[in-house]
Parts: sequence; structure tokens; C-alpha cells
Amino acid sequence: MSDEAMIVDKTGSIFLAGSYLVKAAIGESIDNETLGGATTHCSISGVTDYKAKDDKDALDRIKNIMKSIGSTEKAGFDRIESFPPKENPENIFGIMPVSELSSTILMKLLNVLWITLNTKNTSRIMG
Repeated sequence: MSDEAMIVDKTGSIFLAGSYLVKAAIGESIDNETLGGATTHCSISGVTDYKAKDDKDALDRIKNIMKSIGSTEKAGFDRIESFPPKENPENIFGIMPVSELSSTILMKLLNVLWITLNTKNTSRIMG
């Protein structure tokens, strides 16, 4: 997984099953580019962030992305101290429903999972 996803136009694709399986399963003919190519994922689904025109373009874009990783001056943000969650994370299994059909109390779950960047934001967000 990545914060910056790239795909090469006309050669890259992302799908669980190719066009032949779609044809066999439901009888529909579809090409791989339409099923899960660069245009589909950059313009419609949002799975990828960048559509490169060829491999060289993709490598150049990756180099530009990698140049910005690092210190505050390059990345544009700074890390600050985090705080532990309000409740013990071990309690999560007591909050999660036993049945998939049960609803979860979202705020209780968030209190267990939430790791905040500062306590003022937590009290404002979590109530």
C-alpha cells in the first residue's frame, strides 16, 4: 500500500479477475483497459493517483515523489508527540459485536482505537 499510487497507461491494470473470467462468468465482453486500466483507476475509481504515459515517465514521477520524503523542509509537515488512546486497546474485543448483524457503538470503538496528536483535539472531537 502506498500514499502515492502510479499506473502506466495502456500497460498497467488492477483487477481481481481479467476480461476472460468476466466473459466466462457473466458472458460480457470487456477489455482489460476498461475493466481496470489506468484511465479507469485514475479518472473513475480513484485507486491510483498518477497515470504515467510510459515506464520512463513513471520512473521520473517516482523520483520526484521520493525527493519530497524526509525532513520538514522537504515533506512540508513535522511530527509532534502523540498521546495514548483514552481506553485500553485490549478492550476492543469487548466492544466489537459478537454477530455481524449487531451494530457497533462507534464512539466507544473510536475511544479505544483513537491515538491523538494533542489532547485538545481529542476533547473537541471525541466529546
